[in-house]
Amino acid sequence: MSGTRGRWPAKLALQPLPSAPWAEQTATYQDADPALIDAALRWSQRRPSGNWYVLAASTEIRGDRAFGVTIGGVELVAWRDAAGALRVGPGACPHLGAPLALAAVDDTALICRWHGLRVDAAEPARRWCAYPAHDDGVLAWVRLDTLGGETPTDTPVLGPRPADTAIHAVTTVTGVCEPRDIIANRLDPWHGAWF
Repeated sequence: MSGTRGRWPAKLALQPLPSAPWAEQTATYQDADPALIDAALRWSQRRPSGNWYVLAASTEIRGDRAFGVTIGGVELVAWRDAAGALRVGPGACPHLGAPLALAAVDDTALICRWHGLRVDAAEPARRWCAYPAHDDGVLAWVRLDTLGGETPTDTPVLGPRPADTAIHAVTTVTGVCEPRDIIANRLDPWHGAWF
C-alpha cells in the first residue's frame, strides 16, 4: 500500500488508508450522530423516486444474454437490443411461467426456451409488456409503477455527478430489508468507513 499511496493523485476524494489489524483500530461508534443521520434520512425520503429502481450496473446488462433479477418481489428480465438500448420486462413467460432470464435474445425480443414463445419489448401485448427502462451510464433502472405508488417520472430523479469522474463502482447485495435502512446506513459515514 505504501507504494500505491505515493502514486495516488492527491486531488481525488477517495484516498487509500493505512491498513491496521481490526483489534487495533479506534472505534468510531461514539462519533456517530444519530440526529444528523435521521435528518438526512428524512430529507432523502421526501425526494420523489418517480417509481424508478436500480436493477443492476449498466455493464451487467448485455445483448448476448438475458439478465434476471427480482426487485420488491417483482421478477424481471433485462437485456440490450441490437442498438444497445436497455430493455426490461416481466421475468416469467406468459405462456407457462418459464424464466425469461434463460431466454434467447433476438434484438428487441426474447424467445422462451420452453416452447419458443416470442415476447417483444417493441410490440406491447396484453399478457407481456415491457417496463420503462433507463441507463445513466453507470446504473440500469426500471420503473415499476405498481410497486412505487408515486407519480411516475420519465426518467429517474438523479443528483449531479462530477463531470470528470473516471472511476465508478457498483456493488450488489441481496437481502431483505427496508429501503430506509439501506439509506440510513449509507448516510452514516462512521458506519460506512468500517466496510
